[in-house]
Amino acid sequence: MKLAIIYHVYKNSASLRKSLESIFAQTDQNFEFVFVNDYASSKVNQIIKEISFSKLKNFTYITHSQNLGHSYSFNNAVKAISSEYVLYAGSNFIFDKNFIKIFNKIITHNPNTDVISFNVKNNDASFSTFNKLNVKMKQTIQSSMKDKIVATKMIRNFNLGLNENFYSPLVFIYQILFLFKKWIIVDFSHAKYLKHTKYTYNLYDIFEENDYLLDKYSNTKFWRSNQDIIQYLMIIYILWIFIPRMFMAHKEKSIRENALHKAEMWLRKNIPHWRTNKILFKTQVLPKKLIHDLIEIKFKIRYIDKLIKKYNT
Repeated sequence: MKLAIIYHVYKNSASLRKSLESIFAQTDQNFEFVFVNDYASSKVNQIIKEISFSKLKNFTYITHSQNLGHSYSFNNAVKAISSEYVLYAGSNFIFDKNFIKIFNKIITHNPNTDVISFNVKNNDASFSTFNKLNVKMKQTIQSSMKDKIVATKMIRNFNLGLNENFYSPLVFIYQILFLFKKWIIVDFSHAKYLKHTKYTYNLYDIFEENDYLLDKYSNTKFWRSNQDIIQYLMIIYILWIFIPRMFMAHKEKSIRENALHKAEMWLRKNIPHWRTNKILFKTQVLPKKLIHDLIEIKFKIRYIDKLIKKYNT
């Protein structure tokens, strides 16, 4: 089996049915599907009861008697898979019907690839291969696990995984950036990624993982050689993930003000010249107008509300 999808559910029921239907509708059913019920809500469990997974050829169901979180769910499920590659997904993924077909083909024709990620430009499934972290790759890499298929062998050989004390996708991305020998970036829109209004992990974990990266790796040679991309990923995590998600999940003025204060103080202390980050200016991932607005960002509620409305985050 080429690809395993680890699919985590907890509280989000809004798009679960539609998401699973997109899995069942795959034109190529040659994949492994590991469903992790992380002590899901009653609404989620009711939907699960109404759905038949019999259409799936390779299906594994894991259930937890308490909520153990994203990190444990991913790490534990990886132990159970037999496929060569793994993608971590959830109920806000609506997959393209040819997702498996396209990536099975890419995997077959590109042996010994460590990571395959998605950089949507033309949506024609063309791809670029990288054997080192060069300028072009830095400009196209994204700060998310949701767009990355990782070799199972790489995860197991280097004992990679998510920190179970806090949700740590950025630390995971740093580790694969450091270790990879072959990385493919595909121009293909693999899924619609629907917005949540609430999140099943603590958004302040973003600062914990940034601090963890700084404490553990900032004196390493790889960090010093690639400081621009690591700091870029940190900046985007704070400005374009933490702040908008806090604003979508919380309407209380005090909570929003505290979030903005934390973001501003963390950047001022740890990346004082973040506005001049080289990758921030050159990235092909985000629109140029958005980059300009992020650079000019004011840590005020009114400004952030306008920015979120403008880009419909």
